[in-house]
Amino acid sequence: AILAQQLHCKQTASRRTCKGDAISVTMDAPYSLEEECWEYLDPKGLKQGPFSGTRMLLWYEAQMLPEDLGVRYTANMPFTPIREMFLAKSLAPFKSRPRPAGLQMPAAKCQALWQYCDTKGQLQGPFTSAQMAQWYEHGMLPKTLQLRRTTDGHFATIPEYFPPPLAPFVSSPLTPAAPRAAKPPMPAQPGAGYGGFGGGAAATGAALGG
Repeated sequence: AILAQQLHCKQTASRRTCKGDAISVTMDAPYSLEEECWEYLDPKGLKQGPFSGTRMLLWYEAQMLPEDLGVRYTANMPFTPIREMFLAKSLAPFKSRPRPAGLQMPAAKCQALWQYCDTKGQLQGPFTSAQMAQWYEHGMLPKTLQLRRTTDGHFATIPEYFPPPLAPFVSSPLTPAAPRAAKPPMPAQPGAGYGGFGGGAAATGAALGG
């Protein structure tokens, strides 16, 4: 049984797959058009797929996929515009597996811890970037969500931390500009508010029969 299990592990490790971490993806493995690995971000920022290379190629040749559409072929890589995914002349879009040298990969990965304010104004977290990325890919984090890194002193939105072409919670985030300080409120006029001290005393006296 142990030998059979070891053999199964070796076969699984050598098999091409697009699901999981980068360890399970062999860059030198032959590219198959039937492999359902391709995903893209729709206009609402939601992940769609996976689709086979054949289907993506059909859509691309029918000019249904714009050049600035964010796509990826493994779950561990950021979404990249098609025009940047296949920079090398020898790489035909969706007919070949893009090489790492042809990708605009982020210089550093996002490893920050995050906090956010929920709909009730309660502070939630901290959460890892991997957890936030998973929620974001499933459309669970709106772009207007107020969040911050645990090292930040103020909140900002996801687009402020990750402007295009940065991949939210995958690329290294930018540091948003600090919000402008609000103007101090104007001082209250004497006697203003709650009817003024004089009015309040008179009303109290009338209520007591004075």
